[in-house]
Amino acid sequence: MPGVKKGQKKKGKKVSPVIKPLFFDAKESEVEAYGFIRDQLRDFGWNVRDPSKIATGQVWTQNQCLAHGHIKAALGLNRPENIVKLSENRLWIIEAKAKRNQLDTALSEAVNDYALPINNTPGTVSAVLATGVAGNEELGYLIRTKVLVGGAWKEVTINGQTATGLLSPQQTKTLLESNDSDIHDFVPPQLLFLKAAERINAILHIGGINKNERAKTMAALLLSVIEEPPSLDTKLSVLIHDINTHLYISSPRQTRPIMSNSKPHWSRPFKSYRI
Repeated sequence: MPGVKKGQKKKGKKVSPVIKPLFFDAKESEVEAYGFIRDQLRDFGWNVRDPSKIATGQVWTQNQCLAHGHIKAALGLNRPENIVKLSENRLWIIEAKAKRNQLDTALSEAVNDYALPINNTPGTVSAVLATGVAGNEELGYLIRTKVLVGGAWKEVTINGQTATGLLSPQQTKTLLESNDSDIHDFVPPQLLFLKAAERINAILHIGGINKNERAKTMAALLLSVIEEPPSLDTKLSVLIHDINTHLYISSPRQTRPIMSNSKPHWSRPFKSYRI
C-alpha cells in the first residue's frame, strides 16, 4: 500500500463517540411506547400475542384488533395502540401519546374515541377499562386508567391512591368483580419490587453514583417528590434546581444541594445528609 510501510496500520480519521443527550428537541415518536406497553403487560402476566390468531392471546396491537368483527364495526379504520381482551365480551383500551403532557389527551381518546364507539355499537362486547400512556424512553412514561362503573368512567385507584401503572390480570379481575374503582388492600408482588430495584440500580450506575451512596440518593429523590413531583419536561438545570428546592422543603435539615449541574452526572450525596 503506497505510503504505508510493512507492519504499519493505515491511519485514518478518529471518529468521536456519539454521546446521547439527556433531553431531545426532536419530535418524539409514539412508536417508543409500543414496546414499553407490551413489555409491561408481559411482565404483569398478560399473553401479548394476537387473540385473533392465537387462542390464548390477550393483546391486540394496533391494526390487529380490526380482525375482530365488533371492534372493526365500531372503529372503522381507527385503532388505539393496544386492546386487551379481558374476556369474550370485555375489553381494555390502551392509547399512547409521545409527550408526557399529553396524558389527559391519551386517556380522553381511549375513552371517547375508542371505548364509547365500541360500547355504542350493538352487540355483547363492551370496553370496561381505558388507559392513557404518555411519554418516551428518555423522560419515562405517565399512566392513568379509568374503569366503567355504573355507566360512569371513574379513575382507578389502588388503596386510595391513583394507579400510575398498567394493571395485572389479578388486579383487573378484582376491580371488575368488586364493581368499584378502587383496588383495596393490594400488596404488589415482590418480583415487581425486585425488577424496579434492578432498573433503578442500573440507572444510578450509568449516572456515576457510587454503590455505597445510592440508597441515600434515592431517599433524597423520594423526599423531593413527596408534595408535588418536579416537571421532567424542562431543561436539565431547571430540573435540578426544582429537585433541590423540593428537597429543602421536605427536609429542613438538608443544607446543601443533593444534585449539581456543574458535572455531566449527578453529584455524590453529601456525608451530612441524614435520613
